[in-house]
Amino acid sequence: MTQTADSARLRDLTYAVALAIMVGWLLYIGRGILMPVAMGVISAYLLTGASDLIGRLPLLNRTPPWLRQMLALCFFAFALWVLAKLIIAGASTAAASLPTYEKNLAAAFAALADRFGVDGFNDWAALREMTLARVNLQQTLTSVLASTAGFGSQLFLVIMYAAFILLERGGFAAKMARVMGGTAQAQAPLGMLAEINAQVGRYLAVKTIINVILALISWGVMIGMGVELASFWAVLIGVVNYIPYFGALAAVACPALLHLAQTGSPEYALLLLILLSVPHVLFGYVFEPRMIGRSVNLSPLVVVLALAVWGALWGVAGAVLAIPLTSVLMILLSVFVGGRRLAALMTADGRVSGVGGAGERRREDF
Repeated sequence: MTQTADSARLRDLTYAVALAIMVGWLLYIGRGILMPVAMGVISAYLLTGASDLIGRLPLLNRTPPWLRQMLALCFFAFALWVLAKLIIAGASTAAASLPTYEKNLAAAFAALADRFGVDGFNDWAALREMTLARVNLQQTLTSVLASTAGFGSQLFLVIMYAAFILLERGGFAAKMARVMGGTAQAQAPLGMLAEINAQVGRYLAVKTIINVILALISWGVMIGMGVELASFWAVLIGVVNYIPYFGALAAVACPALLHLAQTGSPEYALLLLILLSVPHVLFGYVFEPRMIGRSVNLSPLVVVLALAVWGALWGVAGAVLAIPLTSVLMILLSVFVGGRRLAALMTADGRVSGVGGAGERRREDF
């Protein structure tokens, strides 16, 4: 009897691994189609939250929901257009300033080398030969602009998908009831969707507010210190902070390196790094855990693994979407009895929220 049970477990494990490999392969080869759809779904969550916020404003609180959603969609499209313009302007400005940056970096490197008793000129010449001298500026700029054009087409698809998802949202419950054969039968899937909407919606709303605040604070710091492309870096800081752990590191390191290249002063670059790091540390380790709370409830190890997996499948966009997508996966696993233990292992505290047969929410400890 024990041997039969062990064989059944081994068979189930083999099936699960084969299914995971097949799904991962499909996600990778279909990333050109699936990634804009996933980004459209996540954008729809943001637009729904923005629409609800617009509904609380004077005069606009009496407008119909579809009008508020269209206003949010137009603002979202405008924000993405501004982002694309900032990328193009940033690439052009950086390309034009590269000779100046190189001279400043050489001066900074020579000053540091002199301070520590190293032959700075020869070392910088060797370092330049291995790095900057091998960069084809025209080719790099052309590649950046081409990538921006491709990015623009992806953004158009994301906006289109988000718009159609918002249009479908109103009648989805009635449609699900007809498909399932009645309102009672549709309670379980609708309850699961409600759990996904609540969890992912809360996370994205709070995370977006935090990222906007961090971007504004960083913009003020960079303007005060005279950092070039301050608006571009502020927007980039707001975007990459959706990536847990590593996003904040990249957000503060890149402007500090640019300021070093701009001024040639390691001291000012270090000061900028400290001033940008302080609000990131405060929000990342003090305010953000309290504001987000248990809305996601993913283990830190699962977060890191999710970043690695989704980043390998879909690149930077996959890293940005890693937390919402993994949260959805955890909720889907919690619905099925066979997947609840795996969902519990993915959580930070071993407690899993799920939806019962009648659509009620339940929470279990493992």
